[in-house]
Amino acid sequence: MSGRLAQGLVVAVVLLALATPLAPSAGAAPASVAVSNFAFSPSTVNILAGETVTWSWSSGSHSVVGGVGAPSSDVWCSTRSPPAASCTKTFPTEGTFDYHCGVHPSSMKGKVIVGSTPTVAFTSHIPGETVSGVFTVSGTAAHASGIAKVEVAWGNLPYQLATGTTSWSRVVDANAQPNGPLAIKARATAGNGVAKEETLVVDLQNPLVSLVITAPAPHAGVAGVVNVTGTASHPSHPITAVTLSIDGASPVQAKRVGSGTSVGWYHLWDTTAGVHNGPHTLLVQGFVQYAPQASPKVALPLNVQNAPTWDLQVVSFSGTTANLQSLGASTLTVVARNHGNAVAENAEIRFEYRYKNTWRSIATETLTVPAFGTAGLSYAWTDPMLVGKFDVRVVLDPGNAIAETQEGNNVAQNTAAFWTTSVNGVRLVEP
Repeated sequence: MSGRLAQGLVVAVVLLALATPLAPSAGAAPASVAVSNFAFSPSTVNILAGETVTWSWSSGSHSVVGGVGAPSSDVWCSTRSPPAASCTKTFPTEGTFDYHCGVHPSSMKGKVIVGSTPTVAFTSHIPGETVSGVFTVSGTAAHASGIAKVEVAWGNLPYQLATGTTSWSRVVDANAQPNGPLAIKARATAGNGVAKEETLVVDLQNPLVSLVITAPAPHAGVAGVVNVTGTASHPSHPITAVTLSIDGASPVQAKRVGSGTSVGWYHLWDTTAGVHNGPHTLLVQGFVQYAPQASPKVALPLNVQNAPTWDLQVVSFSGTTANLQSLGASTLTVVARNHGNAVAENAEIRFEYRYKNTWRSIATETLTVPAFGTAGLSYAWTDPMLVGKFDVRVVLDPGNAIAETQEGNNVAQNTAAFWTTSVNGVRLVEP
């Protein structure tokens, strides 16, 4: 199955699923009335023929009797009291049914209105029809008791009153809705208080911002401050912003040239400020006041080719204390940072200790430090002939093989020690 065919089938299934009305559940739908404080609450309930009303007692001794007032032999619920006191009655036919409390007929009264559902239908659009922006939906509604009101809702918005009743219409502003299937619901409320909802699913296709990058060309080699330029336009709405994201970082706003539905834009990208040489990707996006109508992100791959720079700095350096009896080693640990835009390949690192005011070599290692990044290593220093605490230091690039922009931050100093108890049982140098 081709990708285009599969995508079409998915959209069709979504539209069908959204447009299919849900069948009412079998059995009676409950309506509840609380019996307390010498009142029925709510005093009036609206149900459909075949549905059931439940009365629940929370205080006092009361009954439910059909009719306007005493005397009446149409007892729906005999006198009862809480706790756990309740009764039900199903109403199979339409009509208005008054009732009262047989114990307090003059003060406790209620009403059950049993009605049929109204009809409501869309006449302006068919399911799956393509729409955009602002448009008007219209339709009809009917019921023997008349139509009190028609309301319309779409997307994630609440119901809003339509104009008219038996013949109704409503302006739909779908600019802020995402493209794709859009559910529009019409709800008609009949004069008997019963409501009916109908759903129409259309295919919303609002136009998106058109964004063009005019310079530099994709995959161009750039250096220094780069002027990234382009245009953005929309057929209906003014451009409100153009943003750029460099290598996935937080977007920044470009400067706009002009205003309205078509503008130019530019952004000055300083590739010397923390940007390593090599490939980078800029993602550019244009916006109007309605977020769903933003342009897709447009990628601009570029290759930064600034003159290489290096600047090595010792970030941290430490030494530990070792026990000679267990042939322990003092661990010398260094972390280096490269503030330059080029990788420092195999930078030489020399460890030294001071003995009788002279710095003596311990070992020389190499370390590769990425551009604008850090790297570290540890060296296990062992020397069975040394006992005591020593000044130690590390020197980055001691021979100045790397042409750094700053040579004064390549040295750091600390202490390390070796201790033993092997000399007449006396501990030399506390750890």
